[in-house]
Amino acid sequence: LQVEQGFEKALGAALADDLRAPEVEADGGSGWSLLPDYPEHQSLPGGVQPITHHVSVPDVLARRLSQVGVVEAVDAPHLQAELKPGQRLVSPQGDLWRWDGYRTFAEEQPSAAALRLEQLNRLEELKQMLAHASAKADGARQAHETLKTRLADLTRQDAEAREARKAADQALNEANRALSRTEADRNLAQSRLEALGLAVTRHEEEAMAARKQLAEAEGALRELGDLDAARAEVEDVKMTVEAARITMISRRSEHDEVRREGEARKKRSQEVTKELSGWRHRLETAEKRSAELNERKSATEEELEEAAATPASLAEMREELSEKIDQSEARKAAAADALSAGEGALRKASEAEREAERAAGEAREARAAGQARQEAAEEARGQAAHRIEEELETTPERLLETLDATPDDMPKAETLEADVNRLKRQRDALGSVNLRAEEDAREVQEEHDTLVREKTDLEEAIKALRSG
Repeated sequence: LQVEQGFEKALGAALADDLRAPEVEADGGSGWSLLPDYPEHQSLPGGVQPITHHVSVPDVLARRLSQVGVVEAVDAPHLQAELKPGQRLVSPQGDLWRWDGYRTFAEEQPSAAALRLEQLNRLEELKQMLAHASAKADGARQAHETLKTRLADLTRQDAEAREARKAADQALNEANRALSRTEADRNLAQSRLEALGLAVTRHEEEAMAARKQLAEAEGALRELGDLDAARAEVEDVKMTVEAARITMISRRSEHDEVRREGEARKKRSQEVTKELSGWRHRLETAEKRSAELNERKSATEEELEEAAATPASLAEMREELSEKIDQSEARKAAAADALSAGEGALRKASEAEREAERAAGEAREARAAGQARQEAAEEARGQAAHRIEEELETTPERLLETLDATPDDMPKAETLEADVNRLKRQRDALGSVNLRAEEDAREVQEEHDTLVREKTDLEEAIKALRSG
């Protein structure tokens, strides 16, 4: 059974105490049993909305609630006359108008069923609010954990970036030192190469001068007449030339060695230049990486600031949610107390109902006993009338007329008993003169006792009938 919020009093007015009855089988005890739909559905008055549009009920209540409409209190009086047998109108405030003319107002007769439905709806609403607040708290807790993990990752990335920047700075310093050493070696090689070039030029000039001297010596030899002297001079010149040639060869070897060394140094210089270009490229890459790391550092610092501010907002949200949860718990506790009080009142009402049913049962039993006593009194009265007819040959009415007495004016039982006792004493005083009179007195006493009992039974039966 589910009711839209605001229609609890309407449903309580529509069903009242019938709402507490259980669903039973066809051959079961007291309660609701499932019946088929009406063969011909009788509609509610025009413009009246069935209450089934606002409540969800079991099939066993569909037959009842299909004939209940929801209207405003101001529209119900002129619509009540249009209701068909079994139909009724209710207002959202809990007022009731029935097809047979009966009506009740909520302020005059509040419904315990409506109060219980309102409490159940409020309890369900509080449960949903508690679940929503718990879900928001879980989401905030997960967001806090995510930001905490993100902060740890960013801190680790920042440390890695700092280490990478430090390694790049060390590599750049080593590259600068290697570049300085290479440039010094290149300058030294260039200096040696220039010195060797000057030496080669000087040796070539000396060789040319020696060749010139040889030519002059040969010319002079031809001009000389002394061949031996010329030969000796020629030998000297040859030796000089040979010495110069040997010197030139050694100088050339030194020149070649210097040239090879210069080429090697040049090659090394190219390699150093290439390595320098590589280090410069790595330096540029490191600078770009450093710039990226700086940007990431700035972004990380901003995120860290945001993350640092987030726990405060999360704490505020958490406090707010905690406060809302506490309020929800308080409302839930209040609702639970109200529900407990309502259930206590319901139990008291149920006990009062059972007590009333028990009293009604006792009244029915007393009524049945009174009816039995009435029947016994009727039977005794019939027997007494029969005896009067047989023995006195008259009717009880005529006997009552001859006695000149009325039932209301008859003396009390105590008076009659006193009279009987007095008559007995008179009879005893007379002795055994008239045995017939004694027998008559005994019969009169028996009849008197019977009439007294019948009168008492009739009075009790009348009282029971009046009270029941």
